Amino acid sequence: MSNFWTRIISGIGMIGITLGLFWVGPWGMLIFTLLIISGGIPEFYNLKGINQKSEQFITIILGSAALICWTLGLPFIWVLLGLLIISSTGVLAGNISSISLLGHIYITIPLGLLQFVSYQWQNQYHFEFPLFLMVLVWSSDSWAYVSGKLFGRHKLAPSISPGKTWEGLIGGTILTAITAYFYSRYFLSNFYFSDGKTPIWSEYSALVLGILVSIFGTLGDLFESKMKRKAGIKDSGNIIPGHGGVLDRFDAFFFAAAVMAFFHLLTFLVVNR
Repeated sequence: MSNFWTRIISGIGMIGITLGLFWVGPWGMLIFTLLIISGGIPEFYNLKGINQKSEQFITIILGSAALICWTLGLPFIWVLLGLLIISSTGVLAGNISSISLLGHIYITIPLGLLQFVSYQWQNQYHFEFPLFLMVLVWSSDSWAYVSGKLFGRHKLAPSISPGKTWEGLIGGTILTAITAYFYSRYFLSNFYFSDGKTPIWSEYSALVLGILVSIFGTLGDLFESKMKRKAGIKDSGNIIPGHGGVLDRFDAFFFAAAVMAFFHLLTFLVVNR
């Protein structure tokens, strides 16, 4: 089978598994995040050139414990502080390297923020919210690729990712914003803040989010590409046939999840000021 069809089939499989886990509910979401952290942390260590299996295991266990606590409903901020304090103590004591702490900042916390944005309406889980994020990330990647192929002339960051162009970024951003607008209109119109009249994601706030996700998702992609360049490797791993590693597929998602969470929090504070 050619690499093209391998990539297509495995891509469809990833989308199907992701959507299925989101639809199942909070525990499906937890399984999704545990899969990402279990695959992503070892790849992150590999990119940093550190082959410490025991330390990777500790990092995965700590991150998984935090994700489980968030799923059980423990306050995000307190679990986050506990995770950072424990990891920082380990670094200062010399028991683990700073890569463990960086791994939590890069991978664990964005996954926790994904759980956070899944409970945006009446503190109840609704798969429409994490699906919204994934649709925007997938749209940004797809639209940027198509726009770059059709109109790409000017390289965005040739020393890091030669295939990316300014035209691809601009086209991807505009079309992702439009995608966000219509997703909000048809799938999020019944979700309001506690005042009962302000939409959690109006068409226009969703449009802004689409722009932010596209821009910061691209930065996330470039961030991982920079790490790979520095490490001298093409892919972060080979766990996903035709796509490389976990970080290769979810690099944009980590940045996008943080943007969505903070944008939602800002909107919440404005509405409830």
